[in-house]
Amino acid sequence: FSQRAASVSQVPRRDVLEVLKTVAFDDPAMPGVQRAGFVKCLMDASLPATERSVMKLESRLASIKFDLVMKLESRLAAIKFDLDEIKLGLSGGGSRKAQRGAPPQQPCDEEDPPT
Repeated sequence: FSQRAASVSQVPRRDVLEVLKTVAFDDPAMPGVQRAGFVKCLMDASLPATERSVMKLESRLASIKFDLVMKLESRLAAIKFDLDEIKLGLSGGGSRKAQRGAPPQQPCDEEDPPT
C-alpha cells in the first residue's frame, strides 16, 4: 500500500510510511482516521504548503492541545481528590464521602479471612 500511495501522491515512500505509523494507533479515546479523508489529503501532500494550509494545521494543533490540557486538568483534579481522601483516611478523619452520608467502608481484617 505504501509504495502505491507514494507513487500516486508523488510523496517519498518513507514519508508515507511515517504518516501511516502516526495515524495507525490503537487508542479507543482517539477517533480513527477515515480512509477517504486520508487518501484525499495524501493526494494533496505533494503540493506546496500554503499559508492557509499552515494556518489550518496550527488551528487543529491548538484544538488538540486545548482538549488534551482540559483532560489532563480534569484527571489531575480527580487524583488530587483521591489523595485528599487517602490523607483523611490515614489521619483518622474519615472520608469526605462518608461525611456526605455515604456508608463507610468496613476495614479488612487480615487475621480473619472471609469464609
